[in-house]
Amino acid sequence: MAAEVAHEVKSPLTAVKGAAGLLERLADNPGREKVKQYRQIVTEEIDRVENMLSNLQDLAKPLSIDKERLDINSLIRKTIQLASVGDLDLTLSFSCGEDIPEVEADPSLLKQVILNIIRNASDACGKDGRLEIKTLSDHESVRMEFTDNGPGISREIRSRIFEPFFTTKESGLGLGLLVSSRIVVAHGGRIVLDNVRSGGARVTVVIPR
Repeated sequence: MAAEVAHEVKSPLTAVKGAAGLLERLADNPGREKVKQYRQIVTEEIDRVENMLSNLQDLAKPLSIDKERLDINSLIRKTIQLASVGDLDLTLSFSCGEDIPEVEADPSLLKQVILNIIRNASDACGKDGRLEIKTLSDHESVRMEFTDNGPGISREIRSRIFEPFFTTKESGLGLGLLVSSRIVVAHGGRIVLDNVRSGGARVTVVIPR
C-alpha cells in the first residue's frame, strides 16, 4: 500500500515542481497567459493529490457520522455547483423528484459520495460526457440515480469495482467507490451499479427514510 501511495503521489508532485519552476522564471516576464496556465497546472495537481490522500485517510479511519435532517435535492444542487467550479469535462443535469422527504444523514459525507460519483463519470465518459442525476422516493427510502453516457461497466470490472486499490484509470488509488460504499452502508443504505440499455452506466444510492 505504501509503495502504491508513493507512486501515485510522486507523479502529480513532479508536475507541480516543474510548473512551479517555470512560474519562477516567468515572474518578471510579461507573458501572463503562460503564468496563468502554469498556475492552473499547479492547482489541479495539488487538488489531485489532496483527493487521493483524503480517500486514503477516509479508508483508514473510523467513520464519524454527524446526522441531521437533510434535503437531498438541495444537497445535490450545491454539490453540482461545487463540481462545476473545477475543470470538469462533463455536462450535468438534475431531475428533481417531487415530494422527496428529508432524511437523517451527514451532509458532508453524502456530498463526498456525490462528488466521487461525478468525478468517476467524468473520467469514464471522456469528451462529450453527460451525467443525469435524478431523485426518487418510496415509503422506505430516498434514491439518487446517476446515469452517464459512457461505455458502461463490464462484468469483470463490476465484480471487482469495490475492491481497495482496484482501478482502470491511469492514475488514482481506486478508493473513491470503496469509500463511497462505506459511507452509504454506514447510513444504513446501499449503492448499486448497473448498465442501462441505451449505453452507459448507472449508480444508484439508496438512503433509508
